[in-house]
Amino acid sequence: MSFDFPASPSVGATYSPGGGPTYVWDGAGWAVNDAAIPISGYYKLAEGTLGASASAIIIPFPAGYRFWEFHCRNVKVNTLSGINAQISVDGGATYPALSNSYYYMYDTIGVGNAQGNWVAAAGTATIMIVWPAVDAGVSGATGRIKFSNPAPAEPTHMEAVTYGYWGAAAGSNYRAARSYGHPSGAGGGMGTPTHVRFSTGAGLLTAFDWQLNGIK
Repeated sequence: MSFDFPASPSVGATYSPGGGPTYVWDGAGWAVNDAAIPISGYYKLAEGTLGASASAIIIPFPAGYRFWEFHCRNVKVNTLSGINAQISVDGGATYPALSNSYYYMYDTIGVGNAQGNWVAAAGTATIMIVWPAVDAGVSGATGRIKFSNPAPAEPTHMEAVTYGYWGAAAGSNYRAARSYGHPSGAGGGMGTPTHVRFSTGAGLLTAFDWQLNGIK
């Protein structure tokens, strides 16, 4: 099957032939527009890399999806600290941060942890999504963090599966974690999420690679 590509396209022009994927002209040739290709049932929406050390990174949720899922890797901080998430429902204007703004459960397994130890608590201004912290000079943590677009009058739900290690020697300290939680409504946070704010409990994020997928 052959495609009849448009002549003299401008950069960014797209072409969607019947029976084929969408192509985009990059100035040198026609390339498959991978942002429009479903990935295991999900659509690739955005991706990014932290360009400079920062206390937090804020990422918007594109509208029109039932679920959003982050794939993160190379997550590093400059001091021992957890990685947390806060949800905004007002376009990023506010992020609930009261002592009972979130409810979550988490299970950590690894060096220094009770195996399979489940804890339920009324958050501490954030939802813990990645534990352990990772020393800036050692391999970063990886993980998958999923958020739901809730039905009316329900909170968004979060679930995360993460792993990382830190220390002078590879494997000297390591933890795998599973987390589940949602905003409580205290100080806001109930409704359709518009942004997520990833931050550290202390210190700075020094590396953070992410890809955001969505499902309708």
